[in-house]
Amino acid sequence: MSDIQETVVRARADRLLQAAEPLYAMFTAHRHNQALSRDVVEVLAQTIDDDVAYPAVLAGFVERYRERLELAYADYGPTSTHFLKHGRCLLASQPESLIIFERLSGIGSRFRLRSAWEGRLPGTMLEDMGQIWGVAL
Repeated sequence: MSDIQETVVRARADRLLQAAEPLYAMFTAHRHNQALSRDVVEVLAQTIDDDVAYPAVLAGFVERYRERLELAYADYGPTSTHFLKHGRCLLASQPESLIIFERLSGIGSRFRLRSAWEGRLPGTMLEDMGQIWGVAL
């Protein structure tokens, strides 16, 4: 990847993370791992065509699924027994988890996410998120 392409990817990823962080803060005040966020959001950016319009899409998703998200974070988030005791579902302690859940909610975006994820990040991380959201990958 050229320096210019890398800069574009980082800028897109930064915009997506900036959209997710304040929404995630509605569910938890937990500090997240910024290096992990950067790696994950760079993959997620490949699945989103219009990252300028995406913050509104994500906000609408959070509004529509707020109760379900509250339950998911209570059961698997950074202060849950599942996370603290078993160390599983690491991405549920990250703001980009909202983007992952949104991507898992649509059939097309789910397959696109799986394709972008493969070979870049551990498959178990995405499988854990799919399990939390109740979708098979």
